[in-house]
Amino acid sequence: MQKISSFAILLWMAATLPSFAQVHSAGDRCYADAVSAYQAMKNEQRTVKKLGERMNINTATASDFLTLQGIGVNTAERIIRHRTQIGRFRHVDELMQVKGIGQATLDKNRHRLSVSD
Repeated sequence: MQKISSFAILLWMAATLPSFAQVHSAGDRCYADAVSAYQAMKNEQRTVKKLGERMNINTATASDFLTLQGIGVNTAERIIRHRTQIGRFRHVDELMQVKGIGQATLDKNRHRLSVSD
């Protein structure tokens, strides 16, 4: 009878069994279970879908604004607050009145923005 070392068993396991991280991953993150990984994947698909659509800045939510390049949580909240206090936007360029949005940020996102009532 041949004795198999623990090292040989570990090598065999590493080569033949998928790692837990590979089984339960979505994108570049690992999750504790398959349900969490699936939910993350679906959220990512929704985000990717939104990236291709034009966003009406008069009806967009804070989470919608987070899909834009260079817009974080604070800026998204400022946009909503500005819209609530000042009123609806008449032109996309009016976003530059919101602190945190400059010409560069607007130019990066202009192709995704629209204004409608």
